[in-house]
Amino acid sequence: MRFLLLMTLVLCSFSASNAFRATPLRTRVGSALHSSIVSSETQDNPMRLTPELLKIYNAFESIGDDKLRFKQLSYMATKLTPIHPSQAIPQNRVPGCSNTVYVDGTVIDEGDGSIRINFVGDSDGVLTKGLAAVLIRGLSGNTAGDIQKVDPAFIYKICYKASLTPGRNNGFLNMLNVMKSKAKELEANYLASGKTEDMSGGEGAMFEALMHSMQVLRTTQLRLD
Repeated sequence: MRFLLLMTLVLCSFSASNAFRATPLRTRVGSALHSSIVSSETQDNPMRLTPELLKIYNAFESIGDDKLRFKQLSYMATKLTPIHPSQAIPQNRVPGCSNTVYVDGTVIDEGDGSIRINFVGDSDGVLTKGLAAVLIRGLSGNTAGDIQKVDPAFIYKICYKASLTPGRNNGFLNMLNVMKSKAKELEANYLASGKTEDMSGGEGAMFEALMHSMQVLRTTQLRLD
């Protein structure tokens, strides 16, 4: 009985060893390296912030004085590009904010298969506008997938606690959620639009012919004596 049990243990150990050896070394090393990189990135950036948002977060974290943080937010509010009046519509208004906030986005096709989102926005409140500026600057130029990963907890390092009332906190969360939703919707609509058709119909042929004819044209210069 002991002999059979010993043989069983030996066979199990041998099978496990062979299974490990059967896995290519490159695969094992690659998998371990990938896991190490992912773990390192998670430790360095646990809130999954975008590169620009991480820079902003680190900058605010280095500011120990709450008043200076407020001044920095106020300064960022002044640098926010005003939203076009045509975008200040009910569909772009962020719900649940104590101030009026508008956020809109556009798709940027890099031409390399990556689709990125740019945001614009505005608010009639200084602090809220500063928070909007942080999100717009930090999220613009990123993919919808990366934007979805952002943990809103970073706000507690950017905004001083005394000013982060429940209403403002909810407003900030709503602002971020609206931007996440818009990013996902913009990407989906772009992929489902005529872009996916690759202009394979008659309109595509007409477009190519028009572009070719425009390249052939040369500017005519008239010399007046």
